[in-house]
Amino acid sequence: CLQSISLPKAKTIDRDLVRGLVTVFDNASGNAQQLPVMLRTRGQSSLQYPKAGYLMKFIDQQTGGETSASLLGLSENTEYTLNSLYEDNTKIRDFASLSLWSSIRNTGRDTVHAYTIDFVYAEVFINGAYAGLYGFQENVNLASFGLANAKSISLFMPDSHRVPSLKTAPVSGEVWDDIQLEETTQETPWALLKEAVDQMFY
Repeated sequence: CLQSISLPKAKTIDRDLVRGLVTVFDNASGNAQQLPVMLRTRGQSSLQYPKAGYLMKFIDQQTGGETSASLLGLSENTEYTLNSLYEDNTKIRDFASLSLWSSIRNTGRDTVHAYTIDFVYAEVFINGAYAGLYGFQENVNLASFGLANAKSISLFMPDSHRVPSLKTAPVSGEVWDDIQLEETTQETPWALLKEAVDQMFY
């Protein structure tokens, strides 16, 4: 059962967040929703593909701040990803790997459940034109791990396999070499990561 997602008209979606209205048709329930969002393209090397991937953040119409929503049966979150699936001609690689991980969580390992990412297929339309089959999935953030209200925790995203130099470790900020600080509830996230890198690699 395919879902349908229509992205906003008029504005070009690029690396900067743009405001729009997303329409979601859920074939399973027969429901249709329109939600205000902020959208941008996502990825590094994948930005070179003819078919772009997108990050979708939900916003509150009254306050303009982020809010959470649940779409197409996925867990409630403040943001989701539209995975272009461009580099996989079969369109099943990501679905198969995430389904396998999901099956592991259902073997009685309760702690695994929080660390799985939900995924459904969706047909996407942009500016009224058919953009193809996408994977609609949770974006990896503290909320997707059930840790939105946890204390003393950080989420980092490495952009390469290169081990960072301890000499360049920052005291504050959002970047250390090829590592991005995505979210944190810690006062000194870089100090703790530096200690972990030192123990693991140096």
